[in-house]
Parts: sequence; structure tokens; C-alpha cells
Amino acid sequence: MFRTEAKNITDKAISLQNKIASNKAYTKKQIHQILSPTHTSAYIDKLIKYDMASYKKDKKGNKLYEWLATDFPAYRIWGFDWSGKEAPKKPSVTYYSKNGKWYLKVYQYHKDDMNTYRQALYLSKSSSKAAWKIYNYKW
Repeated sequence: MFRTEAKNITDKAISLQNKIASNKAYTKKQIHQILSPTHTSAYIDKLIKYDMASYKKDKKGNKLYEWLATDFPAYRIWGFDWSGKEAPKKPSVTYYSKNGKWYLKVYQYHKDDMNTYRQALYLSKSSSKAAWKIYNYKW
């Protein structure tokens, strides 16, 4: 897999995630609708559970979720430095298939004046025509 394609896939997923505004609350259904093109349902549920909070309900009684104000989210993706200007190295891309399913891992080591961390984004797709979907993220 080419780096450009991996960048486009990860950028699209992060862009959709960023559509969930920090100053607005959403129902679970709305969050799933926004993220489902690039995130698995199980991953979205983890993101809601660990990186969001519900403080109010909509008119129908559905919980409304918003981002937790934290510097250390569990599943919210930070983004990758594809230019290598802010990180010691550009992200590495690993692509493979197993049992008819395709997998993609994007990994990057970050180090700056305040933090040192590693992040790895894991995506898969079930067929050549299916969309890549995030199923895990670690940092």
C-alpha cells in the first residue's frame, strides 16, 4: 500500500472525527452516523464510553454526549505528522491480508519538549470494495 493512500485513509477518518464539535452535544445515533463511514461500531462505542460524557438529554430523553476536556483521550485520534516536521520520523505503514481480510497499521513515534509518545492506528476492511474502518487505536 502506498503512503499517500494510507495518509488519505487516516486523514478522512480523523476529519470525520473532528466533525464532532467540542461545543455541541450529540446522541449516540448521531455520533454513529458521523463516524460509521470510517470507524467500526465497536470502536465508536469505546470512543463514546471513554472519551465523551453525557450531562443532558434531548427532548426525546436520549442522552447527549460531548467530548471530555482532557489532554489524554483513550480513543480520540490525535493525528499523524506525515511531513515529519514535528516528529522524529514520518509514520510507518504496514499493510497485509489474512483470511480474506485486509489490515492496515499506521504507526508514529512523537517527541517534543513536553511529551514523548507512540501512536498506532489499526484499520481493516472485509473486501477490496469495502471501506477501511478503524477498529483500534493505541498511544
